[in-house]
Amino acid sequence: MSLAARSPTAIRRHGGGGGGRLDEAVIGNYTREILKGLEYIHSIGVAHCDVKSQNILVGESGAKLADFGCAKWLNPREDKAAPIGGTPMFMAPEVARGEEQGLSGDIWALGCTVIEMATGGRSPWTRVADPVSVLYRIGFSGEIPEFPDFLSSQAKDFLGKCLKRDPKERWTAKQLLNHTFLGESNSHTKQFVGFNSDSPTSILDHGVWNTVEESETLDSDSPAKRIGGLLLCSGVANWRWDENWITIRSNNNEH
Repeated sequence: MSLAARSPTAIRRHGGGGGGRLDEAVIGNYTREILKGLEYIHSIGVAHCDVKSQNILVGESGAKLADFGCAKWLNPREDKAAPIGGTPMFMAPEVARGEEQGLSGDIWALGCTVIEMATGGRSPWTRVADPVSVLYRIGFSGEIPEFPDFLSSQAKDFLGKCLKRDPKERWTAKQLLNHTFLGESNSHTKQFVGFNSDSPTSILDHGVWNTVEESETLDSDSPAKRIGGLLLCSGVANWRWDENWITIRSNNNEH
């Protein structure tokens, strides 16, 4: 369950001069905290499956992973075509294609989250109109999200290790914790956003978002069927799936 409160965001309270984006040293500190959480859950065989800034809470002790509603235990003997979940804009290519969703998918999503923090909440994928378009672009275009030009070479290299289209080429959380990008932030370990709330708050606030794709979260019984349907449909995808709802209370008087 997410504990994110709708209060002033970390980006708005500590942003640099670039439209509210976080300083790179602060991004490095947040990223290290997120990776510590990922390393732990990955070590016990759990994939978060919905890593994004809205699911990162900031409190007095730093940044922590939240909202494990899409998380799942991974069993290497299970069929890889298991149900998928998450937010389309942050899905890795193999997830967008409905093939598999594992630990490396969290690493791809982490790279997208770093881009979010660096750009003041901008979507990691630009120039997309709807979830269908972004899923197709992620899964089949061969592209990766664009790295912000103003980031340091260490930050760009870190993103490059996260955003490999081949999941086998992505670094693990444990490897990334030793990356020089995070090492550069060691001298700024106290440089977290000023915390003045009684409850942990999300790094980003809902008001930052300006894309319909980010606000949608998938929870599918069959990734191949869901993704295939999305890619073949025309117009805007129907995310409500009303026909699958079960009526548990009715206003009519019949018994």
